[in-house]
Amino acid sequence: MPKPTNNTELVTQMMEFSRFGPLAQIFILDALNKHVARVIASKPEDYPAEKMPFGMTGEAWIDLAKDLKRQMDEFYDRHG
Repeated sequence: MPKPTNNTELVTQMMEFSRFGPLAQIFILDALNKHVARVIASKPEDYPAEKMPFGMTGEAWIDLAKDLKRQMDEFYDRHG
């Protein structure tokens, strides 16, 4: 299998070609869900600018987590 060249390829490879099969997808989505919940429960000041990637603010990081949660909730409400 070729080496992934970007984040999308890496996540796709981990989710689709793991030796653990579909359990890898469950693990990755569970980890994402737990991290999103932790970020949403935090405060912007928990994310100082010097520790944030790409110049993001704490507010933007929390807003991103909320949007990811919304997308997951919508998906699982439709497919649950």
